[in-house]
Amino acid sequence: MYFRGYLKIDLKGNALSRLIDQLVNAEIKMWKVKKITPDHYQAYIFAADFEKIRPIIRKRLCQIRIVEKIGLPFILNILKKRYFVLVAVSLVIAIIILSNNLVLTVNISGTEREYEIRRLLENVGIRPGRFKSEFDLDKLENKLQLEDTQIQWLDLRWQGTVLNVKVIDKKEVEKNDKVHLVANRYGVIEELIVLQGIPAVKEGDTVLPGDLLIAAPAVDEPARGIVRAKVWYNKVGEEYLQSNYWFFNNNKKKSYALKFGNYITPYYPPRPNSRNFIKYSKIKKLFRWRNLGLPIEIVNETYLDYQKIATKKNVKTVQFLAKESAWQKILLEIDSQLIIKDVTEKIYEISENAGYRVEVTVEGIEDIARQIDAFKED
Repeated sequence: MYFRGYLKIDLKGNALSRLIDQLVNAEIKMWKVKKITPDHYQAYIFAADFEKIRPIIRKRLCQIRIVEKIGLPFILNILKKRYFVLVAVSLVIAIIILSNNLVLTVNISGTEREYEIRRLLENVGIRPGRFKSEFDLDKLENKLQLEDTQIQWLDLRWQGTVLNVKVIDKKEVEKNDKVHLVANRYGVIEELIVLQGIPAVKEGDTVLPGDLLIAAPAVDEPARGIVRAKVWYNKVGEEYLQSNYWFFNNNKKKSYALKFGNYITPYYPPRPNSRNFIKYSKIKKLFRWRNLGLPIEIVNETYLDYQKIATKKNVKTVQFLAKESAWQKILLEIDSQLIIKDVTEKIYEISENAGYRVEVTVEGIEDIARQIDAFKED
């Protein structure tokens, strides 16, 4: 429809419903027919059908007026009138088509041997200025790994005109079994059971996240033990007496434009200026064949009109929802092995009677020990 071009028209006169029936019988396609007044209609037709309508309109002594011209043919007519702009756009398109199929940049990551890898790539012919279609990346990966035995893993991938080369070199991994036990959260030690290692705290001590609890005894022997502590989970939930909701009506508008690289033509019809619209954009390429791509895209923007409705809730409902919000946050963080000892809930009123804030604190006992590499700790 957009490629054929279509018109938004105004029809004025008597017995317009009969006129529309006559146009439909004449195989003239019309859609979105809207009755403004008994003697005023609006509708959409294809641009090619406009000349077919005019003789029928004259016979019935009605008036027809074009309100909007929509579609690709009208944009092309504008470009034809601006010859120099059309020539410049054509040159830009040709340059972009050519450049999109060339290797312009080679990015190497994941290795400290960037100079060696770049020389290796140049030896097999990969350098800026070559056509991308000359290279089979899967075969190149196998060939490069055979020529450089230090490569453990290699990935070649196109990103437009950029060839991204990710390399992982072979290296020896040292085994390290020496680990400490450290605290994973704030707490007060209630019970300390050392199965292996040197205790760094005692019962009754207050520890912070990362504090050492049990040190590893030797290089090849990890620290083991159970460190139960009194911990607290504290979260806040808020809810307001008045909430705003949005719903969409049937008022939907669309705008189109052509995109050449980073340049975008003016939108047609013009985009709405109202803030009460939510925008959805779609970009579609006009042409693509194998590795060749025409860098012309159609930008389709849809605007949905929405309205805001304010609703009010009673105090008990607001407090319940605020407390539920706080509990949901706690349940996402709480340890499954936690033994709950106490729960406190405090309710605060938000200023100017806007809503309520509920603070939930859970006190319990849990094992707070976690392992950490001894060398990192040192």
